[in-house]
Amino acid sequence: MEYIQLLSEAELQSLRRVLGRRVPVLYTRTVDVQRRVVVAPDFSIPLGENEYCVIESDWNDTPNEYLDYHSIHVELRDWPQRIARVRDDEGRIMLGDPSTIHLPTPTSAIVSVAVHESRQALGSEKVHYDHALVFTCVDGYRFSLAAHQSIRGGLEFSDDSRSVEDLAREYPVRISFEHA
Repeated sequence: MEYIQLLSEAELQSLRRVLGRRVPVLYTRTVDVQRRVVVAPDFSIPLGENEYCVIESDWNDTPNEYLDYHSIHVELRDWPQRIARVRDDEGRIMLGDPSTIHLPTPTSAIVSVAVHESRQALGSEKVHYDHALVFTCVDGYRFSLAAHQSIRGGLEFSDDSRSVEDLAREYPVRISFEHA
């Protein structure tokens, strides 16, 4: 039996919305800082006023061989995932204390996104899933959001060049797209 968890065409279209955008920050509710990565249940990329590209990942395993696989989901939303809405003193709605990852090149636009896949097999079971997303900016800065290898699921953010290169080497590109 084969278990497949690939981004749908609608999810890929949502992901394409980040192309050409300057992304100064990623929002999430909570983070767990680990060696070379920051783990969170999801990340929300601001695309403009009232538009966010929300990326999350969940864990699963096969019923017989217990092969781990992940399902990355991408959708456009009008508010970051799991971030409270609060009102300031003047009644304006604002973000309620999200955890943030500030990217070092906030004026650099994203020029490409690559979706990296994983394929594994054990006994009679196979898995094929999208494991990671690698974003490249016009100045060469790269960061990744990859499935966290744990039953709690979530994503690992990394902009450590060695970690991103290792990820890209280990998991082949299934599909990529560039800013026109």
